[in-house]
Amino acid sequence: MLPDIHIRRSARAKRLTLRVYPDKIALSAPIQCTQKQIQAFIASSQIWLKQAWQKQQHLQTQLPSCIRLFNQPQAIAIVYQAQAKLFIFKDQQLYVDQAQPQAALKAFSFAYAKQHLPQFLHSISQEIGLNYQNCTIRQAKTRWGSCSSVQNIMLSSALVCCEARLVRYVCIHELCHTRYMHHGAQFWQLVEQFDPHYQLHRQQLKQQQPYVF
Repeated sequence: MLPDIHIRRSARAKRLTLRVYPDKIALSAPIQCTQKQIQAFIASSQIWLKQAWQKQQHLQTQLPSCIRLFNQPQAIAIVYQAQAKLFIFKDQQLYVDQAQPQAALKAFSFAYAKQHLPQFLHSISQEIGLNYQNCTIRQAKTRWGSCSSVQNIMLSSALVCCEARLVRYVCIHELCHTRYMHHGAQFWQLVEQFDPHYQLHRQQLKQQQPYVF
């Protein structure tokens, strides 16, 4: 059953527009639009409205109540609310636009990754004494990371939702490629030198997907 539709007339509205939110349905109408025209528009949109409303309700059951970040000691609570910005990260809470929750969560994870993953890679590089040229963050769907022949390292933004030890393994893995551009015995010996539990970490990463939301 659909909720009551909130109708708002606006001088800036040029046409009738329906928007479906997790907790309501809103309709914007030009000031000169008659009630009869509004009701006819709603009636003609019934099939789409039901599908969009059901989709929103299903999404709500799938949305996380918190997010764990690799460099945070505690989970970050997520608050879904109506707001102008896609996300606001403040006082260890993540405020998300409830109208676009998945887009907001994806945008946050990417922004957080761009800020924190390059710093983490740099610290690991300093720790193990393997240098690289540049670090880029991408929303990669098939790889956790990569290293080019000119020692440019790419890290997946999804790493921010992994445990710190797994992020460390990926950084070590890619940094070792600055020495060996292959997966031969010498490469794995070097990885093991800096991460004795790399085989376990490698297996655990295979059980996760290199993308977020």
